[in-house]
Amino acid sequence: GKIADRDDDLIFLWENSNSTNRVKMKEGEKERVFRVIARGQAKFGRFFDMDLAGGFMETEGVDEELLEACRKTNRLSIEALITPANVNQDTIQRIITFSSNAGSRNFSLDQQRGGLIFSLNTSEEDTASSPPTVLSGELRQGVPNHVIVTYAPGRLLLYINGKRYVPQPQLSGDFRNWTHQHLQFGAEIDGGYDWSGKLEGIAIHNRDFTDVEAKSRYHLVVNKLKDRPKTERLEVDAILKAISITPQPEEIAPYHRCLAFYTYEIQKVLSGKPTSSRIAVYHWVILDSKIVPNQRRKEQSYRLVLEPFDLHPQLESERQISDSDEFDLPLYYDVTG
Repeated sequence: GKIADRDDDLIFLWENSNSTNRVKMKEGEKERVFRVIARGQAKFGRFFDMDLAGGFMETEGVDEELLEACRKTNRLSIEALITPANVNQDTIQRIITFSSNAGSRNFSLDQQRGGLIFSLNTSEEDTASSPPTVLSGELRQGVPNHVIVTYAPGRLLLYINGKRYVPQPQLSGDFRNWTHQHLQFGAEIDGGYDWSGKLEGIAIHNRDFTDVEAKSRYHLVVNKLKDRPKTERLEVDAILKAISITPQPEEIAPYHRCLAFYTYEIQKVLSGKPTSSRIAVYHWVILDSKIVPNQRRKEQSYRLVLEPFDLHPQLESERQISDSDEFDLPLYYDVTG
């Protein structure tokens, strides 16, 4: 995991759950380490990114500093790599929010259909009653989009995948109206406005970015993404043959999440190339210390969307349950969603 160069204006950094997510502070101060907590059905994806469908991720110990740092400069830049699961939803979904409820926020970055909406509380805009600024309609579904939103009074700009957008009308004003709020990803604080997608490479600064800087950050990310392996998916109809008994959440402490090993007999292949008709699949059975509702019964048929288990290194550190001795079967991870 990389440590950012000492960056006095970097207030929050979360690359992915496999990164150290450390920022060196000013001379003589210790470095900060940022962590997120998965809530609801949220978990980590195969690139150690936040997988936020049906849940959200909370931050700890960030709120006070974010508030003070941005009030000091009246400037803000948010950078993130955003992979939307769906660009056809009419409802507004919260991707990143610094708020306490839907009616009280310092800022939020939302998705509606393929567009981004950025709401910012400034001294000139009564954001509670004025319509939020719609930024663009360019998000691509199912692939990472590099997004930068940058603000200085009178100048709000958006960059998606290196392309620059100037929203109209422009926002102006400072952050004197900002109040104590909470930084969260993937839903509003009360769980409403749920967003389905993946999030990584998040950085929040209390300064604005130049065009040159925004473009160079995009090129850095593009180069990193070039090396990512393509997903090998298998979609099948299969009969459930054997299950592992789900433990009680308290039995897996200190873990908060748990996967269980099920075996299936494939009836029909819809896509992909299985190497055997009998397969083993790991399903989530406990998330956020709660049992995942699961009505699967033996000898019933299920449609499954699967990926090879070994393409998901993030699962190695998770609690896994197996009552089976069929460990020679091809092993998959359920990404049905």
